[in-house]
Amino acid sequence: MRDAQQKQNLRRYSRHQVVWPVVVEAGEHVFHGETIDVGAQGAKLRLTERLEVGTRVQLHLTPTQGRPVTVEAIVWRIDADGLAFFFLSTRSTPDQPEEGSTEEGAITPSATETILVVDDEPEVLNLAADTLEMKGYTVLKTVDPCEALDMARRCSRPVHLLLTDIMMPPMSGVKLASELRAMRPAMKVLLMSAYTTEQVEDHGVWRVPGIPLLVKPFGLRELHSKVRAVLDYRSPFSRG
Repeated sequence: MRDAQQKQNLRRYSRHQVVWPVVVEAGEHVFHGETIDVGAQGAKLRLTERLEVGTRVQLHLTPTQGRPVTVEAIVWRIDADGLAFFFLSTRSTPDQPEEGSTEEGAITPSATETILVVDDEPEVLNLAADTLEMKGYTVLKTVDPCEALDMARRCSRPVHLLLTDIMMPPMSGVKLASELRAMRPAMKVLLMSAYTTEQVEDHGVWRVPGIPLLVKPFGLRELHSKVRAVLDYRSPFSRG
């Protein structure tokens, strides 16, 4: 059951089998290897050494075509054939802001994107929606995941971001994100939850690797900063 759900989720996030040289910096240690596959949000690598899950690294990738790319990433999973990494950013150093991003949760005057907010707790829903509207975003909101699907179908404008709770009846936020991404592939996703990953999985919900998580309770500055970071994020291998 779990394997089937994971395979269904991962099919929403295509990856391409490519073999590129890669250098991995983990603190003072440097490892060499090659990619097995690369997607918009992560990659699987063969390395000369094994790293622990949760290790934060810098990946220096050399695509067959195009310029070398440096990506901040984290070890997500260890498989028999290699290590799965998630991209955190395309910054070359932790202190260097990404192009087009803002610091301290500041929102630029161009914050005109449309955000769909879904949470079965009305207080959280209204707080998040109201503060995002005050920052200039167009906000669609609902406590019902099924209604969120209908809203997305009816909306004539692009929906740039889904901000959704994970644990909701009758549909989890992960399932909702999967359905909406099938409908609107360009839409980005930010999950919210007061549960740990282990507690969420105990309820039969498995997070798709690479989707960022906002842990409840959160402050408004943290919400604004996370929303802006997700909207501004561009895969190092995207064409646009």
